[in-house]
Amino acid sequence: MKWMTRLRNSYSTKLIVFFTLLNFFCILLSSASFYFLLRNQVYDNYAVSVDDTAAQIRAEIDRKMDEIKRIADMFIFDQSFHAAVSKEYAGIERQNFLNDYLLPKEKTALVLSDMQLFLNLYLNNGSVPEYYHIRSDHADTAPRKKFGVMHTARIADKPYYQALYANPDFIVWEQVEEDAEFGSISLLAKLANFSSNTDSGMLRIVVSLDELFGNTMPENFQQKVYYSITDAAGRVIYINQDFPEEQDHHFTAEQTLAKGGYTVRLSMPHSNISKGLSAVLRNVSLIALFCFLATFLMALGFRRILYHNIDSIVDGIREFQSGNYEARISGVGSD
Repeated sequence: MKWMTRLRNSYSTKLIVFFTLLNFFCILLSSASFYFLLRNQVYDNYAVSVDDTAAQIRAEIDRKMDEIKRIADMFIFDQSFHAAVSKEYAGIERQNFLNDYLLPKEKTALVLSDMQLFLNLYLNNGSVPEYYHIRSDHADTAPRKKFGVMHTARIADKPYYQALYANPDFIVWEQVEEDAEFGSISLLAKLANFSSNTDSGMLRIVVSLDELFGNTMPENFQQKVYYSITDAAGRVIYINQDFPEEQDHHFTAEQTLAKGGYTVRLSMPHSNISKGLSAVLRNVSLIALFCFLATFLMALGFRRILYHNIDSIVDGIREFQSGNYEARISGVGSD
């Protein structure tokens, strides 16, 4: 059709098409650049946040371990306790010492912590009677606030007991006996009488892995956090929840605990921030579309204003070309 041919060959149409494409390219480039710069900035900030989260988890676990260590210190540095457990007891005095001194001391120590702990004294003094609980089934996976007294003769041949006294440190954290089976870990502490330079025995405080390594984040923390605890040998002893398969799309961080040589390996998925970035992308796309339509309409208006007088002149020339010498061109102003 004639009007389509005219439109296609029109200089103004070519100009508006060129201007529209140039405008579209500029808006697309600026919008994409803004989005990717913002995304990279968010990722960088989030990586720092992941490191901070790992440090927060480490600090909370260190706090719990320190709390248990303070309980152990009540026995390690109490020289009156060492003097009492080094005496020989006979007859009714044996039971009175257990009931009136040892068991109340253990019970009082456990009150200092909100965690569910199992405290056991292993004493070299065979004249002190034993008192202990038997964990006989797998249902008892988390130790309650229990306490007991046993003789070191029961564990004298155990590798962990021998390793403890060969270790220069007074306190070690290790999974011993049934800990791995019941999902717990133990603080082992030497009981040394510094006054007489003799050994009184060993203290063992058992805490469940969930109690010690779990519940490290605030209740209102809405983001997904996956972390594991590995020992000095690289064995994973605790996972707070199963990791998703796509670990390549996770932010990761590591923190070493202050005690025991344990390491916190933390992972936080991209999905924690992908929803926010998707909303940004959607808003940027809508703004870019609005800008494109607005400038396109402005270009059409500009074309209409600019070419109105030029079209009048062109129409007058065509009239002269057709032989109409009476035609006049009016209303074109200075054009």
